[in-house]
Amino acid sequence: MVAINKGSTINLTPNSAELSAPDGTKFAIKKHGKLYYLNNTISSSGAHTAETWHRILGHCNMNDVFKLEGKVEGMRITSKGKPECGTCVQGKMSQYQNREPDHCATASFQLVHSDLAGPITPVSKEGHKYVMVFVDDFSGAFGVYFLKNKSDATRATEQFLADTVPNGSVKQLQSDNGGEDIS
Repeated sequence: MVAINKGSTINLTPNSAELSAPDGTKFAIKKHGKLYYLNNTISSSGAHTAETWHRILGHCNMNDVFKLEGKVEGMRITSKGKPECGTCVQGKMSQYQNREPDHCATASFQLVHSDLAGPITPVSKEGHKYVMVFVDDFSGAFGVYFLKNKSDATRATEQFLADTVPNGSVKQLQSDNGGEDIS
């Protein structure tokens, strides 16, 4: 005998099994190949409202509940309405934010994000295997620099800073502290 959730137990024998609920109700478990089927879990008629089937099936999507009617032997839906389920609505709500929202830049080049991607396959005709991207937080403008080696990231950063001089100077550069940034 094996104990399962909230006082229920399963009695296993070589050819059969039985689930005993805490209230004393017993359910036969049949084995077919490597699968086990729990029988007698629905009323003898198998007819319930769509809302009841939705709850029985663990708050399953209502469209899927309706699809099951033709697939599950003995399942019959007595009313086809799609009720509002308070439990599902509450489950989709959040009670609080997990963090403060990030502060956005208020002017161009106040904050620029950068990242390096690669190695990229196939390698370009010119032998470029990496790409470095810079994105201005305020405007969304971006610069893309193709690199042959990861060690060229410093040169690409210098080139980006030089390219932005006519439009303003970069105040803050944010990266993921990858090896290209801290070496």
